[in-house]
Amino acid sequence: MRNKLRITKPLTNTEIDKAKPKDKDYTLSDGQGLYLLIKSTGAKLWRFNYYQPFSNPRKRVLLGVGKYPEVSLSQARKVRDGFLSLLAPKYRSATIPATAKRRGAGTLNKYLTCRGGKVERKESR
Repeated sequence: MRNKLRITKPLTNTEIDKAKPKDKDYTLSDGQGLYLLIKSTGAKLWRFNYYQPFSNPRKRVLLGVGKYPEVSLSQARKVRDGFLSLLAPKYRSATIPATAKRRGAGTLNKYLTCRGGKVERKESR
């Protein structure tokens, strides 16, 4: 039996707007690790899931991208693509903070955030 490649149909704005809260939280997948979490309270939150490269055993990481509609579908996809470009095989997740330190970025206590569809680095206080 062959393994079938699972292809996810990308979300549309109409599907997102029609998504109503249920008794339990549920997700709508956009593909490549990006999904919309529909909370039972009615909140719609963008999430990005990925596996850390070069970790053994594989570690899954969950990143919050933002709240819909403050972060639109196209902005969430841009953020996902930005994270995926950072996770390209030429990078190791452990070397990204070290590179930031060498470039004079200051402390390693940084986090990534989404502002207007761009991935930015911010220093926590």
